Amino acid sequence: MSDILVVGIPQSLKYFDFSRAWESMFSAAGVEWVYSGPTTKTVLDMGVESCVSEACLPIKLIHGQVASLIGRVECVFLPRLVNIRGRTVFCPKFLGLPDMVRASLGNRVRLLSPRIDLRSGTAATCLNVFRFARSLGSGTLKAVSACGKFVSAVSFDAANSTSSCVAALDEAKRTGPVIGVLGYPYLVEDDYVNMGLLNKLRSLGARVVKLGKVGERELTRFDREFEKQVFWYYSDRVVKTGFYLCRNKLVDGLIHLTAFGCGPDAIADKLLELEAKTDKIPYLTISVDECTGEAGIQTRVEAFVDMLTRKPVRPRVGDAKEVRYA
Repeated sequence: MSDILVVGIPQSLKYFDFSRAWESMFSAAGVEWVYSGPTTKTVLDMGVESCVSEACLPIKLIHGQVASLIGRVECVFLPRLVNIRGRTVFCPKFLGLPDMVRASLGNRVRLLSPRIDLRSGTAATCLNVFRFARSLGSGTLKAVSACGKFVSAVSFDAANSTSSCVAALDEAKRTGPVIGVLGYPYLVEDDYVNMGLLNKLRSLGARVVKLGKVGERELTRFDREFEKQVFWYYSDRVVKTGFYLCRNKLVDGLIHLTAFGCGPDAIADKLLELEAKTDKIPYLTISVDECTGEAGIQTRVEAFVDMLTRKPVRPRVGDAKEVRYA
């Protein structure tokens, strides 16, 4: 049995993409875990209070999520994500997150922060996970099982091809404009942070396409599009997904959801704006922070959908021209 009774997992930032990997690893290691819970005003207030004012909204939220776990668990799982695919790395807020939280919350909570860097190879990553599982008190067999479960869960599913995106849109009856909503998963998937953006769009009759509907194989074909590859992992995926959706005419409009003050997002936003302009796809940027009001977003979204509704109907997905690559 582990000497650590319960591990807390903040339900923000990394959670939306890697929760399955964490669950698989802890289950195989025989360790119990609990989630902090979805974002609320209380969590956000705790994050704003404990974090430096210059930090972006996602960092303030993760501070609030960790703070909300204090007293409920013996330790909090906050890995240092560096690389999981290709040459891209995670942005500085992922690389230095454990240090930031320790500096802000001090000794109020114990952090478990294994380094995840697949550039060192699968074997080295498995060894790192093995040592981490053993440090939790797991036996050798359970630690080995945790390695395999983790690597399997983190690996991208190559079967998730672009055809799934086209088919999903083509099967649905056309009742309104198709809008691509691009942004980091911890903004797009968190209803409190984006103030119900996806539900607002659907209530206005729009169909939504999110990040993850385009396969890895198709995204890598855009590597030749840039003189230098987009350095940050999420920014790279957002930009290439936007290029694919615009060039293949899969959307009537594109919305980029961004965190105010995010440096990588400023670059991604401009690249998306220029591509949307080239392909004549209406484009809207929505920036959010802890002071953003829901009424302002509601007004902008309604105006954007109304504009798309008044536009001439785009060709059906099945009639779209083949995607252009450089």
